[in-house]
Amino acid sequence: IYVHENRVSEAESFRRAIKVFQQLSAFAPPEKRFRMIAVSWPTPRIGHRQRPDVQIKAQRSEVHGFYLAWLVDQIHPDVPISLFGDSYGPRMITASLHCLAGGSIRGQYLSQRTNPTRRPVRAVFMAAALDAHWLSPGQRYGLALSQVEHMLVTVNPTDEALRWYPRMYTLLPKGASALGYVGLPSRCLGGENGGKVVQWNVSCIVGRTHSWEVYEGSSRIMQQITPHLFGA
Repeated sequence: IYVHENRVSEAESFRRAIKVFQQLSAFAPPEKRFRMIAVSWPTPRIGHRQRPDVQIKAQRSEVHGFYLAWLVDQIHPDVPISLFGDSYGPRMITASLHCLAGGSIRGQYLSQRTNPTRRPVRAVFMAAALDAHWLSPGQRYGLALSQVEHMLVTVNPTDEALRWYPRMYTLLPKGASALGYVGLPSRCLGGENGGKVVQWNVSCIVGRTHSWEVYEGSSRIMQQITPHLFGA
């Protein structure tokens, strides 16, 4: 299941999904047949100022995590599922996994479950635009990792867009850092969840950009993430 980032039209999201599907097909093990679902959510730019737009989209991506959780809940519990995306895509995915674990998303719960127990999922987060500490126990989406078999998180401490992520909350540089900028905190990597997560510094590949082309559009990156998606 692929989730795109901010400011992507519905038509563009599906054009992009075709390219991503072709790359995954090229790099997936021959015995791995798969179906890819592209999730589109409303991301047209709002207004002319940058900060209000990213604030609204941050909230919107989390709210749509409820619908992604509902979708995953409809799939047979024995079907292996992998979720991946970039920027606000991982934000939606994290919210959905927390919801599947019984948590809430801005007060919403999956009150009626189709498949209350299911096999854990695999996930790949690229340039993730969510607070780095949210996956820690007791935090906003602290139940998410309980639904995960394996997770790859790309980290880029030179990403110019994620460098300004703390300013989304306050004009002072005191807000939380983005997961894709600093990686998971050490308290997230201990205990039963520690062995589930692999972090990969991609700054030498993508440089300072936050653009999707250097992630989903890069054959080198897609080749590297494919084993994490398919468990090969």
